[in-house]
Formats: sequence, structure tokens, C-alpha cells
Amino acid sequence: HSRAWNYRLVGRRLQQEGFAAAVLGYGLYPAQTVPDMVADIRLALAWLREHSDALAVDPLRIALLGHSSGGHLCALAALAEGLPGVAAVATMNSPMDVVEHYKFEQQRGVAEMSTLHPANGGEANFAALSPTRLLRGLAPHRW
Repeated sequence: HSRAWNYRLVGRRLQQEGFAAAVLGYGLYPAQTVPDMVADIRLALAWLREHSDALAVDPLRIALLGHSSGGHLCALAALAEGLPGVAAVATMNSPMDVVEHYKFEQQRGVAEMSTLHPANGGEANFAALSPTRLLRGLAPHRW
């Protein structure tokens, strides 16, 4: 997204260490909701797999790395993909339980200005869009 230039630096560093790296973009709120963003990531993963030979990418060893909401989206995309679709996910400072994160935002008095509520489609969707709850079987998979 708008900070993609910053993540290109991470991608270049990963390439220097011998990894193939792609910086994925996805639509942003308010034009898109979290499920739409996850769909964008899944399309990018499909494109990488389709072009894996030309890109010298092992389609069975794709890992996702995301920061903040990007990490949340990577985790949801990996859960939607299932193995061997995504070999690993690393997140940095990402909300993995939207239910609990929204409570935290409310306690801090920032929930009204945050896009968390509308981008996730309201509280009724929070559990189903929480990777930790999906992994624990506390929410149904919608993908």
C-alpha cells in the first residue's frame, strides 16, 4: 500500500540473503474490506505460483511477512490457502484477535477513530476474521 516503498527495502534485503521477494499490494479501506484485501493477497499468491518457473520461485515454499494490519491479512490469507499453499507466516505487531484488539482500542478511547470496526464489517465479523480464534476452532472458517 502507500508505504510499499519502505517494504521494498525489506524485500531487497531478503534478496541479498538469497530469498526471492515480492512486495504485494492490496486495496485499502474504505474502498475495500478485510475479506476483499485477503482476496487481493490470494490473487497475488496465485499469480506468483502461476509464474513461479519464470520467477525462480518454489511454489511450495512461499512465506508471507506482514506488519500491523498487513500481518493480520497475511495470517488470514494463509489460513484461507491452507498448506501447502503457504509454507510460513511471520507477522510484526499485528492484531491476531480482532475481538480483543477492538476492546483494547475501546479502552484507549480510539475505537471511534479507528478503521478496525468498519474495515472488518462490524463486530459480528470480528471472530471470523481473527486468526487466533480460527486456529483454536472458536470461529467458523468463512473462506
